[in-house]
Amino acid sequence: MSFFACLVTYGLILRNVRYYAKRTPGKWRLLKVPMDIYLLSLFAADACIGFGTAMNAKWVQDGKTQIGRWCTAQAVFLCIGLTTMSFNILTIAVHTFVMVWTNKGFHSMLVAWTSVAASWLYSILYVTVLGSVYRGPNSALRPTPYWCWIGEDFLIHRLWAGYIWLWVALFVSVLLYVPLFFWGRGNITVGDKFWSFQIHRAGNVDDRGGSRRRSMSLLAYPLVYSCLVLPLSVGRWIGFEQASHGDKKVHVPASATLAIQTIYALSGICNVILFLTTRPNLLLFKRGSVVSGETAVSGESAMLSGDADSIEGGGEKVLDISHSRAERAGSEI
Repeated sequence: MSFFACLVTYGLILRNVRYYAKRTPGKWRLLKVPMDIYLLSLFAADACIGFGTAMNAKWVQDGKTQIGRWCTAQAVFLCIGLTTMSFNILTIAVHTFVMVWTNKGFHSMLVAWTSVAASWLYSILYVTVLGSVYRGPNSALRPTPYWCWIGEDFLIHRLWAGYIWLWVALFVSVLLYVPLFFWGRGNITVGDKFWSFQIHRAGNVDDRGGSRRRSMSLLAYPLVYSCLVLPLSVGRWIGFEQASHGDKKVHVPASATLAIQTIYALSGICNVILFLTTRPNLLLFKRGSVVSGETAVSGESAMLSGDADSIEGGGEKVLDISHSRAERAGSEI
């Protein structure tokens, strides 16, 4: 479900590109703001996890897991997907917090491309080097035992190829979500400086431009991520605790292990649903601004602002640009 949800989303994005290319040639961009880049990368990581988990169908059919090309391929997909998705969720959480807390727009596409490229490069290089160093009967990519990932004898690589980044993203997401939640309720007012803020009782929040609503909607990604990762983390912590006491017998039931892995693998479809319900204006999904083959004034203003459909500005910036344009027109008249 997650894998095909991501594929369908990419198909819809390609449809949108074709739609805009025909009707507004040269007047549109697919990637207008950093969040576009983060979401494209997130869906790709989700697709890797979904496809890697779906490969369990072979083990169900065979009735066992065994080292081989299929096992290695599954381990590669799961390693790359887990690490990259954790990086992307971490980036979205930090990006949202900085945007809200500093009350400033952050439009650096270079930073977005660099962070996304670094996450993919790290995950691909790590699993490639690991698979090259440990090969054959001593392969690090082996059954674990219900599916293939990094063997339990390679704990340090399990940590650095997945668990550490998974838990860092979980911890940082929860840490940043708490103050932003109270900011959205009106309990926190942020000053001009990063460290300047006030805590008070919730009052009437002026959100006519919808900036608070858009900010809180982006927090749904790390929040859902936390709900998906917590069961998996609890299962892993129990196993680590048993291993630290020399207990080599796994006491976590197989049904529980498979259940928490399935829950985690649903991240793809969860993120796609979140995107289509909370951020439908990104990645060219909003067609209302295209009328009779031309870009309407509102759509043109949004495109000039570069971020009207994202947290970076919203409707406020479109109004500002329209207002400044009106002033210039008035002065020319």
